[in-house]
Amino acid sequence: MNGTAKDESPGSKITCTFCICKKTCRVVCSRTKLLNSLIECGKPQAANVIFKKLIEEGHQPSLITYTSLLNALTMQKCFKSIHSIVSQVEEKQMKTDLMFYNAVINAFAESGNMEDAIKTVQKMKESGIRPSTGTYNNLIKGYGIVGKSGESMKLLDLMLTAGNSKPDLWTYNMLVKALCQSGNVSEAWNIVCKMSASGMLPDSVTFNTMAIGYVLNGETAEAEAMILEMQRKGLQPNKRTFTVIVNGYCKKGQIKEALQFLYRIKDLGFKPHLIVFNVLINGFVDRMDRDGVDEVTLNLCLNIFLVKLALDLFMSKRSFVVLIIDCSFRWIQHRINGTFLIHNLLTFILLSIFSKAYKAPVKENYQWQCYI
Repeated sequence: MNGTAKDESPGSKITCTFCICKKTCRVVCSRTKLLNSLIECGKPQAANVIFKKLIEEGHQPSLITYTSLLNALTMQKCFKSIHSIVSQVEEKQMKTDLMFYNAVINAFAESGNMEDAIKTVQKMKESGIRPSTGTYNNLIKGYGIVGKSGESMKLLDLMLTAGNSKPDLWTYNMLVKALCQSGNVSEAWNIVCKMSASGMLPDSVTFNTMAIGYVLNGETAEAEAMILEMQRKGLQPNKRTFTVIVNGYCKKGQIKEALQFLYRIKDLGFKPHLIVFNVLINGFVDRMDRDGVDEVTLNLCLNIFLVKLALDLFMSKRSFVVLIIDCSFRWIQHRINGTFLIHNLLTFILLSIFSKAYKAPVKENYQWQCYI
């Protein structure tokens, strides 16, 4: 909803007595709470509708309402109305606060408009409001988005020396992300080490961000090493960790290494999930595409590949069937006719049931050995 800020046009008259007298309006309060709840539930578009309806019913949004609207628009990446909303607040001579300024700065930062973000910080200072840790975090994130990780580093130094706003875990995570986005992974790791030295313990987000940075840099083995680092810190790797690493190996065509990684985490007691298997199968099919494998061989290899995954990694029968259906329609449908697709699907299911019931090993053939 890009036109949200224009909804409050000259024709939209305020008819609510409480709003006209600038008294607390229960409708505005309740709608603002609802708007915030929708944002927290990940429904920013519904929040836009609530705001528009509030205007149409003749109410005057409060500063909190405008702040919530800014958050909703930012979540939707709808940045065209940001200046208009700020203008409306200024025209109504509302007394702005820290939360409103941070919402504006976050919107500009997310859009990559760091010039206006810095101008907003200056305006904020002129109004007597000190930048908070959240303010600096938004700026660090913004500089990371536009590829200026050096500016993000300067902001951290400013926070450490000025003393007004101390960096928190989110500050360091944003800086690590900014450095990884710019390809400066080694400096990002130095920041993680500095965190530990200063008593600020990294969390799973920190290590997952580092893993993504290493993968983007073509260093998937280093990304896998993050699992050991997490365990040393008493943290458990999660689904995102596994997915990032498997995806890293698959993007490089290293299917064997991806499989070996899955076996290792199985031995550690971690059970791979369907998203990981989807990434792995996608990589397997792409690898065979690059090698120029014909359709019949591809389907035969994929059959064996799926059954081997199910047996070796102890997938449940239900998960295996779900995986088969998903990958069949996503990666095989464009290659084979409908009859062969159904035949493949039934074969997978029967093999699964047979293997689970009798624990019969599936014989590998030349095609499997050739590509793994």
